[in-house]
Amino acid sequence: MFSRHPVPVLAILLIAGYGVGCGGQGSASSGDFAARVGAEYLSEQDVAEALDVLPAGLDSLTARQQVIEQWVHSRLLAQEARRRGLTSQDDIRRQLAESERAVLAAALIDRFFEANAEEPTDEEIRIYYEANRQQLALREPYVQIRLLTTDEAARARMGRVAMVRAQNSPFADSLWILTTVEFASDPEGARALSSRYLPENRLRGIDETIGRRGRILRTGEVSSVFESGGHHHVLQIVNRVSAGVTPELAWIREELRQRLAIEKRNTMLAQQIQQLKNEAELDGRLEIR
Repeated sequence: MFSRHPVPVLAILLIAGYGVGCGGQGSASSGDFAARVGAEYLSEQDVAEALDVLPAGLDSLTARQQVIEQWVHSRLLAQEARRRGLTSQDDIRRQLAESERAVLAAALIDRFFEANAEEPTDEEIRIYYEANRQQLALREPYVQIRLLTTDEAARARMGRVAMVRAQNSPFADSLWILTTVEFASDPEGARALSSRYLPENRLRGIDETIGRRGRILRTGEVSSVFESGGHHHVLQIVNRVSAGVTPELAWIREELRQRLAIEKRNTMLAQQIQQLKNEAELDGRLEIR
């Protein structure tokens, strides 16, 4: 059931930002539009996409009305500005030209990264790690966790019993795999999460309550069953590593993969820009004094 409270300020800002961009020239013959201002149409698909980015819990009818009204207001104001001849003023023309250049440049960079999404190899990650390991000391505590999440409280309780029994077993990892298969709503996700170390503060990104539980649990301890986000959870801190420790490669492999991927793409983008500069200079289109 949606709340009947007014749309909050954040939602209005999201709508406003979206309203400036969506919709455009279209045909009225299909009748599949939510609003029309002159020759510009706001389609039902545009409205649906705008509502998708709004926070959950808003009244759907109120949010829809806000989206449509914001779109109509922006189009009416823009059309009135054109009628008054504002597009012929030098300062307005400069701002429009700057906006167009910024949009085109950002779009080209996005397309370039999509076409050059090369990922670093495991060997490249290993070489980077070995060359920089002294500079990779952890800036905050890292943890390895086991998080069992299920929709049923009874299954969570049974899963907790299995986790406690496996706590001091030499086969704890194998028993954890069996526990996820038997009780977790997403066994693969639970196993993937437990296979790597992550910054302790990142637990809050998974769920605020999980983050709070993680801070107070001792290493090896299994939490009681707790509810958050409509699910039932059991959390165990398998290991906790203090800040300042030089991490093993396995702990930070994914972070290094992301870092190297970004560096690779930025290097290729810099090369592409340099090539464009060279071509422009040869053609006489570029002059820097």
